[in-house]
Amino acid sequence: MKFGEQIQKRQIPEWKDAYLNYEILKLYLKPFKHLKRMKFDKALTNTQHTDNQVLFSRTEQLVQNSFIVRNQHQITKLKKEVEDTFLQMFYSGPMNKEGQRQLRMVLEEKEISQGSTFFFGFFTGFSIFFFFWIIILFAVGTLDPNKETIDGEPNTFKYIFPMFRGCALLILAMWLIGVNVYAWSTYHVNYKLIFKFSSHYSNLSQILKRAAGFTIIFLFFFIWYILLLTNDPDMSQALDWINEDVCPLLVWIMILVYILNPVKNIMNHEGRRYLWTLLFHCLAQPFEKMEFRIAWMTDQLISLVGAIKDFEYTLCYWIQQIFGKDTATCTDSKRPTGFLASLIPLYYRAVQCSRQIYEDYTGLPSIYKHPQFINLGKYLSSILTSILSYYTKYNESLEVEVLWIISAAISTVYSYIWDLKKDWGLLEPGQKGLRSIKQYKDKLYYFAIFSNLLLRLVWVLSISPDILSQLEQTGITNEIFTFFVYALEALRRCQWNLFRVENEHVRNFQNFKAVRDLQLPLNQKIEVDDEESQEEENEHLVTQAQNGEKFCFKQEKLFQQHKKEIKKDKNKIETINMLSEVEIDSSKKDK
Repeated sequence: MKFGEQIQKRQIPEWKDAYLNYEILKLYLKPFKHLKRMKFDKALTNTQHTDNQVLFSRTEQLVQNSFIVRNQHQITKLKKEVEDTFLQMFYSGPMNKEGQRQLRMVLEEKEISQGSTFFFGFFTGFSIFFFFWIIILFAVGTLDPNKETIDGEPNTFKYIFPMFRGCALLILAMWLIGVNVYAWSTYHVNYKLIFKFSSHYSNLSQILKRAAGFTIIFLFFFIWYILLLTNDPDMSQALDWINEDVCPLLVWIMILVYILNPVKNIMNHEGRRYLWTLLFHCLAQPFEKMEFRIAWMTDQLISLVGAIKDFEYTLCYWIQQIFGKDTATCTDSKRPTGFLASLIPLYYRAVQCSRQIYEDYTGLPSIYKHPQFINLGKYLSSILTSILSYYTKYNESLEVEVLWIISAAISTVYSYIWDLKKDWGLLEPGQKGLRSIKQYKDKLYYFAIFSNLLLRLVWVLSISPDILSQLEQTGITNEIFTFFVYALEALRRCQWNLFRVENEHVRNFQNFKAVRDLQLPLNQKIEVDDEESQEEENEHLVTQAQNGEKFCFKQEKLFQQHKKEIKKDKNKIETINMLSEVEIDSSKKDK
């Protein structure tokens, strides 16, 4: 491989990211300028009541002489130079339009269009109507997945309901992700930095529109299925070109096509690729360095046990249907699918904790003092609870049930305390059970502390699906109750996400990590495999690299100078504010 190809393979992607991140850093000057102007306008409004022309002129002069206003043309020129250099180095010639598109994706804010608002409202309105209609059908007993027969006929809905339930849980997770993004954006939690988003992230409108679209698709096929069950021959004949068993399968196919679709420029391909990357790293975590976003994704899989279990049931049902076998075997209570669906994410999360301990290993005493060692114990207790839940199918003795209750109680208390103390960073001394730096209102924290305890009790049932399958003996409608357990677990995970990501944001703030690091590939060693590569090409590429290095160091030096000037202006602002307050107080006393 030639030296130039080595450069292209290893360094060009990192240089491109460095240029784009530098552009993002310059964007932060714009809101600072407006914020600064707003602060002076507020101070000037207060001084107008005092008729102090001297103070007014001094503050106005200070605004005009501030560094950002005074050097606005230099900032604009610098921005233009960086954009031109970026396009010339990475997207020269016919690729210029693609480079401009990349810059627009990074620099332009994603605004909510009128079309997005219309479609979101349209889909949401129909979804609410269909949703309440389905609830009424469940309430009057027309739809009951626990009955063997309805009106003297076999009840096929008991075999179809789990397939619809899994789709509903995934769509509910989409809505709750939208709730998370709304809360993080409203309270200025920098989740884009935490999850290492570039330009592929979806704004709130896109997330909600997607969730509303899948909701209307789900309800459309669900109502189609209901109409096929009616005794009206005309209605059944008009809709029988789609078999009733196929309705939930079509919903699953549409969801999977969206997730697995490799076509670019359709419904946020980069976001789907980001999801694939997260899932791959979840599986490969024992062999890689642990990251927050990987651990976060694995925690989401723990809360999607119900959807994973129902997806496996859908596969089992249709495999049995295709080969002409009895589909009732898929509902056998002794099948280990629910147990494995709950165990595997917990296992991978425990392995991630072990990996973190291994990375920070400095001796045997360091293991027991490591926070992840305590976290590992939490997941091991959850795994034990899930195993005992599965074992109760084969041994229904009182001793095994008592062991499961004890294990479930320990796991619940263990996880609850870890949520408050470590994941959310609460229970600081002298802070009334909260912490010193908070993004949300105090009422939200206290509500979450109380509700999380109740939802953790539901969480124990979600990781014990075999216990849920035995509730039918107690008279509880098993399938409906199971759906509500998994839905409440999804709500708990949504609440957990709000405070977990917010706590990570606070940690970044305390560590002065509010923006991305500008990492330049200047210290990489490149091995040249082809010793006969042309010397002229090598010298040309080395010269380009040196020029790029000098340019970046120059920009970094200029950026540091900007920071110093901004700090000076901040001190001037504080001085002017103090003077304005003194002038206002003196004028009031004179009056």
